[in-house]
Amino acid sequence: MRETVETVYQTRDELAALEKRCTYMTACIIAKFRHAHPGSAPNVSPLEDCVMEAEKFVERRKKRTMEQMVQNQAAARKELLANQEIIIDRLPKPPIKKAYVPQGTPTRKSWHVERHVTETVVEALTGEAGPRLVGLVGDSGAGKTTAAAELVRSNVVRESFSDGIVWLTVNYGANKRLPSLMLQLARMVQEDIGGRVGGHPNESGGNADAYIKQRMENGHGGKGLKCLAVADNVWEKEVVSMLLKTGMTVLLSTRHEELVTGARGVPVRLDELSARDAESVLRSAAELPPAVRLPDDAVDLIDLCGRVAMDLAFVGRWSTVRGRHDRVAWSDAAAKVRAEIAKIEGDDIVDGARGNRRKAILQAGLEDLAIGSDDERVQRLYLSLAVLPDDQGIQVHDAALLLYDRDPTAEDEESVARVLDVLERWSVLRSTWAYKYYMHDVQSEFARASLMDRGDVRRHALRRWVGYISSLDTVRSYNADYLKHQWLDVEKVGGEGWDETHPCETALAEMDDPEPLLQESIAAVAKAHEAHEDWEKASTIWHRSLGVSTWWGQSLDGDDEHRFRALRALEEPESGIIVESRPHPIAYARKTNSIVEKDRVAREVV
Repeated sequence: MRETVETVYQTRDELAALEKRCTYMTACIIAKFRHAHPGSAPNVSPLEDCVMEAEKFVERRKKRTMEQMVQNQAAARKELLANQEIIIDRLPKPPIKKAYVPQGTPTRKSWHVERHVTETVVEALTGEAGPRLVGLVGDSGAGKTTAAAELVRSNVVRESFSDGIVWLTVNYGANKRLPSLMLQLARMVQEDIGGRVGGHPNESGGNADAYIKQRMENGHGGKGLKCLAVADNVWEKEVVSMLLKTGMTVLLSTRHEELVTGARGVPVRLDELSARDAESVLRSAAELPPAVRLPDDAVDLIDLCGRVAMDLAFVGRWSTVRGRHDRVAWSDAAAKVRAEIAKIEGDDIVDGARGNRRKAILQAGLEDLAIGSDDERVQRLYLSLAVLPDDQGIQVHDAALLLYDRDPTAEDEESVARVLDVLERWSVLRSTWAYKYYMHDVQSEFARASLMDRGDVRRHALRRWVGYISSLDTVRSYNADYLKHQWLDVEKVGGEGWDETHPCETALAEMDDPEPLLQESIAAVAKAHEAHEDWEKASTIWHRSLGVSTWWGQSLDGDDEHRFRALRALEEPESGIIVESRPHPIAYARKTNSIVEKDRVAREVV
């Protein structure tokens, strides 16, 4: 039996059969003993030995089972550790969070070449203890904006700033319109990054930096955000200082390295293109196949352009050379540039060799634009766009307003969209993901200077645009500082400014009480006068707001926002509105909390 037990312990079926056999044998022994020895008890010591052996067998099996389990677990753990990388690699991975490419990012052109600064900028932006400011520094047209656009399109930057990226076009003179600029940035943060913390940025832009900083610190559910602000074409240190107050990481492009180093940022220079990259830009812009050898005159054009990316792309898009690889076409293009250089130098215009070359290239390009397009509106729109501020995103509707004396129809806008496409193909404009167009400040400066010599185009463009920004609809729809910016640029091209034209006065005077938009119109026009520091006119208009007849019989403790806005504007001494030396009547009435006195004073002021 013992031998049998030792040999059959491995299978459950055999153990079950052994159990039945032992039971049967025990019963047989007891039955035989009782039959042979009636009345006597049987000797069961052999059975006791069997039971003891069975118990020992069970203990041995438990021990062996535990040892086997430990060995199996150790082997499994060893195999798991040896293959963990393979196993992890095969596991389904959650999607990596990436920020969206910001709406203001310029679209990529076919002639783009990879600049050798990308790795340096990414390392500076994304390092653990990296700076909060990195600046792309280079001369005009070096490709700073294009490099910044490539950076925000890259996966590594979008993953590193997965909470959000915004693109802010700045341009020269932004220090004079900082509240408007920061309000624009705050709205981008509010709308594009998502969620709303700490209310809304106020319309004056006064709390914009604080609003953005609170948004960065509190984020979603109290967790801070890591966001990137791309500020394109920065000129003044005040702008850099204000951007850093927001708590965002800042990537800016500028021509002035001291703006970056002065704020303890990391400057990354973009110099002129290498000979190989310059040839690649010109070849791609001219739509020439890689296998075609560039004519010698094309190489000469590269030298005339000084290997400046923007100038090379512009020349390559000329109708004179685009798609042509014959020597004569390129010789003609080079001759045009040289002829314009000779004119500039003959007129004693000294702007440095590079400045003179660029003016010559732009002038030759303007002539090519007139020759190469069979639509006279192309050149006319190019010049008319100089009426707009440099940092303004140009939409189809804006362009149509500059070309037509009527309110543009859908057909008009569809036609004008094709004109804008031509200017983009000529590399005069660059488009963005937000379906807006921007003109490089070099192009806009040239267009502005050229417009001054084209009185016919300038006169019509000014009349049409001034009519648009003077309308009550426009004044109600836009921030007062934004409109002030528009009027200042109108003056740059010889137009009459806000103070000379007194826009909206006739339309506002013709509005009768109680027209629904009267209060909103009064407030908008008064704010516009305040933006231009015309305090006397602003005061007069706010006073009219207090006299709207629908108020009489109501308590000043009501919730009429326009009425209280007028009271606050007239009461605040920092507004610049002149009041008499005696205590301001409205302020006194509000302090005494007399409703009757408030109504009486409001009537008296009117």
